[in-house]
Amino acid sequence: MMSKKIVAKLKQIEIFSDVSEEALEVIVDNSEIERFKNEEIIFNEGDESDKNLYVIINGTVAVLKSMRQGEREVGLLKEGKYFGEFALFSREPRQATIEARETTTLLKIPFYALESMKKEHSQAVFKIYENMFRQLAGQFRAMADKAEKTQFWFN
Repeated sequence: MMSKKIVAKLKQIEIFSDVSEEALEVIVDNSEIERFKNEEIIFNEGDESDKNLYVIINGTVAVLKSMRQGEREVGLLKEGKYFGEFALFSREPRQATIEARETTTLLKIPFYALESMKKEHSQAVFKIYENMFRQLAGQFRAMADKAEKTQFWFN
């Protein structure tokens, strides 16, 4: 029963919206639910990648990044958002610290769960990756636009 509720939540998230319920059930069945308390660290910037994608089922997490002045909050992610996508495709260490800002429930989707679906649900995996890359491209475009607008030119 819990699986059906999580599948319904995933259907509302853009990267999973056009994936069949059958494929989403396979993802949920091969993933874990994790719960974190307020201010509990999910992972730290610089940690070795665990190759997991995290989807926020409910709650809020802060994205913290080390800067010259110390650690700064650079974003808040709420229900329906995801993080850890870089870890799926690279061996790079974690790019930020993620900390729960309230009691938070996550669906931890391991890379192998998605990869193992390629045989029977190749279209679903392709769609998830395509949607994820589209969102990442939009984020990079927005960052580039912001950097361009805030650029100071000196003569």
